[in-house]
Amino acid sequence: MRAEVITLRDGSPAPATVAAGITGVVLAPGGDQRFAGVDKGLIPIGGRALIKRVLEQLLKQVKQIVIVAGRNSMLYSAYGYRVLPAGQENPNPLSAMATALAVVDTTHALFVPADAGRLPADLGARLWQAHSQRDGAPCVVLSADGALPECCLIARSERASIEQALAAGRSLTEWLASRKAVEVDFREWPPLFWGLSSPKDVATLEDALLR
Repeated sequence: MRAEVITLRDGSPAPATVAAGITGVVLAPGGDQRFAGVDKGLIPIGGRALIKRVLEQLLKQVKQIVIVAGRNSMLYSAYGYRVLPAGQENPNPLSAMATALAVVDTTHALFVPADAGRLPADLGARLWQAHSQRDGAPCVVLSADGALPECCLIARSERASIEQALAAGRSLTEWLASRKAVEVDFREWPPLFWGLSSPKDVATLEDALLR
């Protein structure tokens, strides 16, 4: 995805101000073929599932949390947050995003993957700052390994646009490009903390988090 890249330094808004306008949305689509069908968000690291780590980190950055889950909705509901069905018939992340935006009562949604081992404490604040500076454009995390379309801040008002993109068969990356999304520089954050790419990453992540 070609986009403007912003590196933010100072002047982030107060965390409480940002949190009041954001719903944290955890994307947990289900089994991954690279992991023999195991749901990555439920993989235990140091005795705690990755989803639990994600929820703990989001709590301080958002007003409320919802989870959009695939086949393991019942397991995710055990964590005490509202769980929305991802819809197995449509694996496009835009579908999960539209589902979430239809129910949130804040002005914005911060989307993160269920297998993010550790999120920056200022993730929401930095994305919000960039969003405000660029006239409300969707803001996407730029990691050292490239842009992460599923880790982004989107205004609730984008729901209609997302639904139109879904109907046209467009991908999340295509939609973000059409909305002139901005990439916010998080290249200082270890790429492995954003999510698991292969089974061998599990031991590496556990070592990094428990070190």
